[in-house]
Amino acid sequence: MCTVDKGTIGLLLSGQLPDPDFIVGTNLPCDNIVIGYQMYANLLRVPTYYSDAPYGAGVDDIDYFTGEMKRIIAFLEAQTGKKMDYDRLKLLVEEANRAAGYLIEANELRKNVPCPQSGGLLPLIPFINSFASGNPKQTEFYRLIRDDALSRVEKGQGVVPEERQRVIWFMVPTYFDLGILGWMEQEFGAVIVMDMFSYGSITPVDTSSMDRMIRGLAIKTLNFPMIRQLRGPVEFYTDDLVRVCEEYKGDCIIYAGHEGCKHGWGIVGLIRDVCKEIGKPLLVFDMDAFDGSSHAAAEVRRKIEEFFRTMAMAPV
Repeated sequence: MCTVDKGTIGLLLSGQLPDPDFIVGTNLPCDNIVIGYQMYANLLRVPTYYSDAPYGAGVDDIDYFTGEMKRIIAFLEAQTGKKMDYDRLKLLVEEANRAAGYLIEANELRKNVPCPQSGGLLPLIPFINSFASGNPKQTEFYRLIRDDALSRVEKGQGVVPEERQRVIWFMVPTYFDLGILGWMEQEFGAVIVMDMFSYGSITPVDTSSMDRMIRGLAIKTLNFPMIRQLRGPVEFYTDDLVRVCEEYKGDCIIYAGHEGCKHGWGIVGLIRDVCKEIGKPLLVFDMDAFDGSSHAAAEVRRKIEEFFRTMAMAPV
């Protein structure tokens, strides 16, 4: 089971999370979370709705998930005794759209050579998007990121004095030690120009009508990091990987496989084949992205250093 699910169960059992009145579960992004929500429901014994997301991305899939979003709203209304305030929802979504516009611009600016900003920014984006979507503070934060990137591009400034490798990190970041990303930059001039958690995950929502807004939120959910790439056919992942390498002029790819991501490990062989086809060096290693015990950071640094040395890259 994934560390995220185990951690949630531990917090529930230890009383460190408040008991909820109800649960909205999901089958996204992986099988682990399906089991996780079943365990939460069994532990808490509260009303639970299990939302069902499609594996595809066609019109029928989006139609189905739009209906599922409406069923979630109906469940929430029944549990709270309150009706959805669609006017309030529209205001929040429009604010989130403004934030998305800034982030899309910032991500476009990362395509420049040299990359204007650190790869250490990228893992923060999905968390801020999850917990602060619709908050003006999120919009301001993304605006500052965009402004900084634009200023550095105009001055021709990169995040390091000499950009030697443009890295595509296309799996879970090292959340237990994000300092590893800065270490790559300073030690080897290797900058993560884009990662899986930031690519293609920002989707503005049409707010011109209630139905279009709910449909847009359904699409936005299916485009959320990891859900976008790993919920269905392997092509969801590999097509994104090929595009991001082309768009961001990637030199190499790092696949840091989280130990709990069974669905991710099942496609590694196909990822290797794709990397050979496009001529990009690939580093694959396993880790627990959230547990930094047992000298994990030192081991990850050792593997990354060996990879760069294999490509004849000595430390700067």
